[in-house]
Amino acid sequence: MQGLINHATLLRQFSQALEAIANVLPQIKLGAHLYQTPMMQQSISRLYVQILLFLQKVVKWYNMSTMRRALDSILNPFELGFQDTVTQIRRCSEDVEATANAAARAEIRDVNVLVRTFDQNFKDSNDRFQEMQSQFCLIQDRVEMAIKRINETVQIATGGILPALPNCRMLSATNK
Repeated sequence: MQGLINHATLLRQFSQALEAIANVLPQIKLGAHLYQTPMMQQSISRLYVQILLFLQKVVKWYNMSTMRRALDSILNPFELGFQDTVTQIRRCSEDVEATANAAARAEIRDVNVLVRTFDQNFKDSNDRFQEMQSQFCLIQDRVEMAIKRINETVQIATGGILPALPNCRMLSATNK
């Protein structure tokens, strides 16, 4: 009777372990796709080794005769024959998750550096633009001052019979 109870318990634990593996694999696939680094590849390889070891043990157990499985369920309960491998699968899965988290943090740092660089370049460009705008205003003031002097000279020389030249601001307003 104990053999039947252990056998049922072992089957339940097999299915729980297989379900846990099935739940982990999509996350592993995503991590492998997002972070194609040697460290990630090593972490995933270690996980796959442990999964294959577990499956190998399960297949070996299922290939036993019914009587041998019943006896093995008593002599080698899940905790003795399979729990270590399941624990290793969990640890390797956590390692893959930690590797993905570290890679994500590195990407965030890289994006932060890019944003800071872009921000500094923008500030530098803005500063240069402001300087150019200031110089343009100075030049415009000098040109207007020169036009004013030319107009005064022309008015004096012609006795006011020639019209005065328009200033720069008037020219830019008529060109719009």
